Amino acid sequence: PPPGPPPRPAFPPLPWSAVQTDSAIFEVQMYGVKWTGEEEAWIVGEQDTILHSTDAGMTWALHPQFGRGFRYTWRSASFGPDGRGLVVGDARTAMRTLDGGSSWR
Repeated sequence: PPPGPPPRPAFPPLPWSAVQTDSAIFEVQMYGVKWTGEEEAWIVGEQDTILHSTDAGMTWALHPQFGRGFRYTWRSASFGPDGRGLVVGDARTAMRTLDGGSSWR
């Protein structure tokens, strides 16, 4: 008989661990995460929430331009290697950055 499929590789368990946060920023639903480097990541969600981490997710900060008006629900984020980024959300909303997330329009 022909040999069976090759054995599946054994993957090590993911190095997940709990992170202490300001619980107020996580009282909303989060919908998208985008890593832009080994240490930098973005999370987007409802109530105009865009969070940023520069320490591999150990701490998260609400981007100062967002989260005050509770206007939009962001669903996804994308960034290019040149610092350009885009977040998209409900009701045909989108914001872009040309400077790595420092400012959004």
